Amino acid sequence: MSAAPPARRRLTGAALRRYREAVGYDLADAARVLGCDRSKVSRIESGERGIRAEELRILLADYGVDTSAAQALLALSAPSLTRGWWQEFGGVVADGMAEFAPIEALASAIAIFEAHRVSDLLQTEDYAKAIIAASQADDGAEQATRDSRLAAVLARQRAVLGRRPDVTVVIAEAALLNVVGGTRVTRGQLDWLARVASDDGHIVIHVLPLTRGTQVAATGPMTIADVGGVPSLGAVHVPGVRGGICLDDPSAVAAHTRAFEQLRMHALSPAASARFLRDMAARRVLRSD
Repeated sequence: MSAAPPARRRLTGAALRRYREAVGYDLADAARVLGCDRSKVSRIESGERGIRAEELRILLADYGVDTSAAQALLALSAPSLTRGWWQEFGGVVADGMAEFAPIEALASAIAIFEAHRVSDLLQTEDYAKAIIAASQADDGAEQATRDSRLAAVLARQRAVLGRRPDVTVVIAEAALLNVVGGTRVTRGQLDWLARVASDDGHIVIHVLPLTRGTQVAATGPMTIADVGGVPSLGAVHVPGVRGGICLDDPSAVAAHTRAFEQLRMHALSPAASARFLRDMAARRVLRSD
């Protein structure tokens, strides 16, 4: 059985199909534009095969796609997107994240919900180290493997946050109350989140109080990457014990986006969340080790 096409190829193909249908073309019309047979266009749109940059430019121009959307699709389909931090750590990056990472690398906006812990993208090094140690305690992972997993988390943070996309985070209060790596490590994480939340920068944090736990119970953790300018071009990473999965079907992305917006509506405002985090860090409302 052949492997499923990469998420980025599926997204590019689906976008091309939507643009083709929007201008009233059938597969034969698109094939005439490229000077190829219908089956090639069909395979491109299904993600079974990639598309060369020049062919993509020709189609996008003929479909009348605006410049920003065209640039996003060209970036998404570029061969260079197969190379990134996830490739360097291929031995420890699960398939779901390896599928999601190239899309996240281009995202103009990222939305994150976490119910039980701080998101990987916002973890301090000590916090991330404690999470990795706990998750690998039962599988006998060698220290070198744990070190590689930590390096992968930090590399992802540098690659994603270094581009300064708009990041919106909803984090449940319960996740902040969990003591990870001892009180010193957890306090350090809280202090860092409080500083980030007060920066008024590209990362916006909403805290979802315990009193609104119904929303948390009804929704699982997620990270949504949105590549701006292209209709329905994005993906969701849903974490799991074995590394999670990447969802790129537009209906799945839309459903997770609606769920995230509901969580955000029930959470504290950014200003109230910043005060909440500062107070929590100052009071150190944590159990002792």
